[in-house]
Amino acid sequence: MLTDVTTCEEQKKQFKEKRPNNPIEALVCSSTWPNLVANPNAKMPKEMETFTKEFETFYKNLPMYQSKVVQWILSEGKGEVLAVFNKARYILDAKTYQISILLRFNESPEYNFGKLKELVGINEELLSEYLSIFTTIVPVLKRGDASKKVRLN
Repeated sequence: MLTDVTTCEEQKKQFKEKRPNNPIEALVCSSTWPNLVANPNAKMPKEMETFTKEFETFYKNLPMYQSKVVQWILSEGKGEVLAVFNKARYILDAKTYQISILLRFNESPEYNFGKLKELVGINEELLSEYLSIFTTIVPVLKRGDASKKVRLN
């Protein structure tokens, strides 16, 4: 595991030199790390796909990693999102799943729970938890009639 961290730091540096405008900062871990399991239903936000594909291409072109498979563990990721609500700008520090939820609202101002679950690809419990955060703790979203829909606040 310590070897992964050391190797990863060098890879991050090389990637940043080759792709300075790519905001992805990937931590590459071998399959020996405990508790790192990909959610096969989780969907990479399409806004991130170009950046992740650039990293995969870079990684697979490194001599010792050409035959490796890159699998994104979205539950472990985090990032920043620039959000504009009522003309006010905010930078939100969020987990990848939370980012995925928020980005869906660029496509539509309102979703029902089932559709949002389908678009993001996470289980009901986790989606409920994140929606609760976005509707109560950081109220950027509003629950609709009888809590069947969620819309921008």
